[in-house]
Parts: sequence; C-alpha cells; structure tokens
Amino acid sequence: MPGFRPTKVLDIELSQPIVTLEGLAGYGSLQILVRLHGVPIGYVKLPLAEDHCSASSLAEAIVEQQSEAIIRHLVCDADLEMAK
Repeated sequence: MPGFRPTKVLDIELSQPIVTLEGLAGYGSLQILVRLHGVPIGYVKLPLAEDHCSASSLAEAIVEQQSEAIIRHLVCDADLEMAK
C-alpha cells in the first residue's frame, strides 16, 4: 500500500526512566501501553515524523493523555499504604 507506515507498539513502565526511542524509521506512529508499578494505566498514541521520539516528547504525551489515570493510581497506592 503506497503511503502506509506501520505503528510501533511498545510497553513503558513509568517507575523507570523515560528514554529517547531510537530506530523508528519506517514507522508512522507509536502506540504505547503505559504501566505504573506493573499495573496497566492506559494507551498513549503518538504520531512520528522522524526516526526517533525524544524522552521529553514521550513524557509530554503520557502526561497529556494519561494524567488522570496516573493520579488515580497514585491515590489508590497512598490509600493502601495508609490502611496498613
């Protein structure tokens, strides 16, 4: 198919440092399963214009698309900690 560029699917754990993703030549977008403490938070979709995605662009997209789910997860973690 002319113009078709596949989507790169990844899994990112937020308790680990977010790094620049390299080697993305030929891909048109990213779809990332975001996890926090091993628990799935949601998906982030991000178009690609280059053969890499900077850590800052990735972090910005995660916050923009999943901030509410991240906050809910952290509040639940705090509630569980307080219940101990």
